[in-house]
Amino acid sequence: MAKKKEQKKAKQVTMVRRRKKRMSAKKVIVLTFLGVLALIFSATTVILFFGIMPTIGAFLADRTRKKSQALTVAAMNLAGCSPFLMKLWLSNHVNDVDVAFNIISDVRHITVIYGLALAGYAISFAVTGVVSSVLLERGKKRLIKIDAEKKKLEDRWGPEVTGQFELDENGFAKAGANNPVPPDQGG
Repeated sequence: MAKKKEQKKAKQVTMVRRRKKRMSAKKVIVLTFLGVLALIFSATTVILFFGIMPTIGAFLADRTRKKSQALTVAAMNLAGCSPFLMKLWLSNHVNDVDVAFNIISDVRHITVIYGLALAGYAISFAVTGVVSSVLLERGKKRLIKIDAEKKKLEDRWGPEVTGQFELDENGFAKAGANNPVPPDQGG
């Protein structure tokens, strides 16, 4: 029996390694494709590289599974980059890296980009606080309803339904020190 478990575990480990190899091949293909695009659209890459630094930091710092804070920061950060990307794309120097460096090196531009990323953090913290407050209040109200329902059941069926009594093998409350007052067991 133990041998079968070991074989099954070894098979699972092998399958996981195969998946990792496949995923790594996919990652290589995607990264190669992105590298080629970065070279083709080098001016856009310069603006995005320096512009989305707060997004990269947010993804590295966000330990949650869904990465909601990082996504909020990314959305606002890209919104901050978009006017300057449009400025580049609508100019006569669409793929001129010098123009991209001029755009990104302007203090006002980088302040707007990073300021909107900061606004993404602020939105994330504010929404998290509001949602947690709402859920806390909901939980308190639910607890009050549960206590009221518990009181109704106790009034209808007696104190035995509270779970505070030790029960014998027949399901009746035992007489003893742990049970406050043994109910009448009918006989």
